[in-house]
Amino acid sequence: MTHGKTGVLLFVLMMLIMSGVVPTARAAEQGQQPLKQQATPTHPPVTSPQPAPVSLLEGTTWPVTVTPDELTKQKGEKPFEDTLIFKDGKVTMSACVKMGFAPSTYTASPIGDSWSFWTKQMSKDQGQTTWRAQLTGETIKGTMTWKKQDGSSSRYIFEGKKATSQKPS
Repeated sequence: MTHGKTGVLLFVLMMLIMSGVVPTARAAEQGQQPLKQQATPTHPPVTSPQPAPVSLLEGTTWPVTVTPDELTKQKGEKPFEDTLIFKDGKVTMSACVKMGFAPSTYTASPIGDSWSFWTKQMSKDQGQTTWRAQLTGETIKGTMTWKKQDGSSSRYIFEGKKATSQKPS
């Protein structure tokens, strides 16, 4: 080894000893424990898993009016009020739950200054609904297609505004 390399190795060894990574003979003779380098976590420990918000829709509620299109009106279907509730990565349609449609996961995507979402909900007795909407600011507009157990289909248009939370006085 050349003197240049020896000098570098001695310097590195001295730095390790001074930092407490390498124990010294003197510390061992005195029965002392050398200083140990403590790992410093870069993030605080996670105590319990928390679901990450799926989108800006998470935790919001949207009262809507659901109106049958012309063909569906001719079948005798009537408009109804519903509320879309986005919670825990799922969406619940309050009126549809009463008919056996289970809350479902949803897909939400940003599109410029707005969001779009879609979901499918199933009911053992009522068939399947597919909801698609665009949300801009405080407004939601979309369509719902209901494919019934007998194979028939109905199409609805819905529109509403984001509910505002009531703060206690």
